[in-house]
Order: sequence, then structure tokens, then C-alpha cells
Amino acid sequence: MKAQTMKAKMEELGVLPSSGFGSLEVARDWVQMFVEWYNNKHRHSKINFVTPAQRHYGEDKAILANRELVLEKKRGKSATLVS
Repeated sequence: MKAQTMKAKMEELGVLPSSGFGSLEVARDWVQMFVEWYNNKHRHSKINFVTPAQRHYGEDKAILANRELVLEKKRGKSATLVS
């Protein structure tokens, strides 16, 4: 992630500390935690609600296939209940 993109995303999410950082070390630690969350925890709407890490490592295919199976099962149960 480019620095400009990361800063824009932080501003969009409203997570940048309003008072700034106490030191360069504190700023680095904070950015490292943000990037860890953004890449490994936050599910992105533009990539079908998987994390960038899941997409990067190809794990998204299995996740999305599993979601589809769950939806198909749910649709089948709903149709059975309605009939």
C-alpha cells in the first residue's frame, strides 16, 4: 500500500490520532498495527469481503465457494419451509 493511499484510508476511517504521535517510534508502531489490521483483519467490500491477505494468498477462492454453499443450503431450507 502506498503511503498516500494509506493516509487517505486512515483519514476516511477516522482513525488518525487528532493530537499526532508522541515520537517517531510511537508513529511507526501505530502504523504497523494499522497495516496489520487493514491487511489481515479488515474485510474489503471491493474484493468480496475478504482480506487483502486472503486474496493475495489465494484463500479467497475457497472462502467464496464456501459462502456460496452456505447460501445454497439456506435457500434450499427456505424453499422447503415455504412449500
